[in-house]
Amino acid sequence: GQQVEAYAGPHHQRASRLRFERAPQLRRAVDHVSQALVLSRRTGRMASEAVQLGNRGNMWLLLGHLTEAAADGKAALQLYRKSGNRGGEAVVLSGLGIVGFYRGEYATAMEDSEQSLRISLEVGDRYGEAIALEAIALIHMAGTRADLALPLAEEAVRLARETGDQLTEAYALTVVGQAMRAAGDGPGAADR
Repeated sequence: GQQVEAYAGPHHQRASRLRFERAPQLRRAVDHVSQALVLSRRTGRMASEAVQLGNRGNMWLLLGHLTEAAADGKAALQLYRKSGNRGGEAVVLSGLGIVGFYRGEYATAMEDSEQSLRISLEVGDRYGEAIALEAIALIHMAGTRADLALPLAEEAVRLARETGDQLTEAYALTVVGQAMRAAGDGPGAADR
C-alpha cells in the first residue's frame, strides 16, 4: 500500500521500473532459469538447484509476483539448510525478508532479516550484514519503531562503504534520510 511505497523508497521505485521496462526480458529469464532448474534437479546437485531457485525467486520479486518469489525462496532455503550452506541460507533469508516487507508482513520480514543478519555475522559476511541491516532499518521505518532505524541504517552505510557495495549504500542512505526526517532532523540528512 501507500505506507510501503513511502518507506520502500528506491527499492520500490527500482522494482516498479524494472517490472514495467524489463518485464518481457525478465519473463524470458524466468523461463531460462526454470530450464536450468530442471537440469539441476536431474543432476541431483542440491547446491545448483538452490542457486537456481534463489535466482528465479529474485526475478519473480522484480516482476511483482510475491507468491512465486516466496515459494522459490522457501524451497531454496530448505535446500541450503539441508546442505549446511549458511551463506546461501543468509542470502535467501534476506530475499524472503524483502518479500515479506512488500507483502506488508512486517513481523515475518523482520524475523527473516534478523536471522539473515545473525548468520551473516556468524559466517563473517560483511556484505550480507550490510544488506540485512538496511532491510531491518527499512522494516522499522514502516513499522512502529522508526527510532531504531537510524543507527541500523548508519551501520549499513558504513559496512556497504567498507565492502564497496554502492547499491546497498544508496538504499541505506535513503533510509538514513527518512529516519532523520521522521526524527525531525531533515537538514541533518543532507550532511550524510
